[in-house]
Amino acid sequence: MDITPIHQELRYLSTLPFHCFVQLGVAVLCGAIIGFERELKRKAAGLRTNVLICMGATIYMILSQLLLSQSGNGDVTRIAGQVVVGMGFIGAGTIIQSRGRVVGLTSAATLWVAAAIGVVIGAGYPLLGLLITLFVTFLLVVVGKLEFFFLGKCQNTIIHIAFRDNPKTWEALHNLFSGFNKKMESCHCKKENGICFMDIDYCHIHPDHKEFFIDLMQIPDIRPATAHI
Repeated sequence: MDITPIHQELRYLSTLPFHCFVQLGVAVLCGAIIGFERELKRKAAGLRTNVLICMGATIYMILSQLLLSQSGNGDVTRIAGQVVVGMGFIGAGTIIQSRGRVVGLTSAATLWVAAAIGVVIGAGYPLLGLLITLFVTFLLVVVGKLEFFFLGKCQNTIIHIAFRDNPKTWEALHNLFSGFNKKMESCHCKKENGICFMDIDYCHIHPDHKEFFIDLMQIPDIRPATAHI
């Protein structure tokens, strides 16, 4: 096997400028900052997703600059444009239409911004990318606080559901409750002829809490029920 190309690549990697590794490190940090905030709010696009997207966009920009330095011609902005197009597909996949409601818009927008930050870092502006990351995280946190300030305290209501007594449904319910830091043991439940009836209270004011109800009704075996307990 011809190992000359491998030797050439190793020599080339040894001559890579240090700032490329700094850019990758900052990209991981920026993605982690945004992803950690998403993780705290129990979003599907959390820490790992944002880190990989931010780092991936940075890698594409670094690669475009390396290819440009080798060939001497080309357009770095073309790869940046392709990153934007690719993020359109990923963002669309995070937006879910469920029972007349659209959820996942904030997650899609956050991923789109994470990719933009990666492009900024890969273009050679890691400090600017870090500042943008801190600003985005500030917005995500503060807007959530303002939401509770203007909408007021939680207002709970009780919903009644029915489902067949089977392990898969119970497992899905346990995962849902644990994901939203709710205690299923506090819900009233009884069984009749293999059918379980449960009363669940949830806040119908704040959007983040409404997502619990949306996810609950997406469990295949769950059905609304009249007050039965």
